[in-house]
Amino acid sequence: MQASISSLTGTSRHLDKETVTATRIGAIVDFENVFQQEDQLQIRSTFLILVGKMRYSVVAVSIVKAEK
Repeated sequence: MQASISSLTGTSRHLDKETVTATRIGAIVDFENVFQQEDQLQIRSTFLILVGKMRYSVVAVSIVKAEK
């Protein structure tokens, strides 16, 4: 229980504020007639970096084949 004179709320009063800086780089590439005539291949990639107290990197690639 907090005293009534406390100006901070919550149970974790001694934590510093967290900040996050994010950088995202991405690309989309389209190809035609790769597997068979009149098809399309699309590759999308994203590289994401989150910088704060912890660092993460994620790479996601998806390939879509669609008939025209």
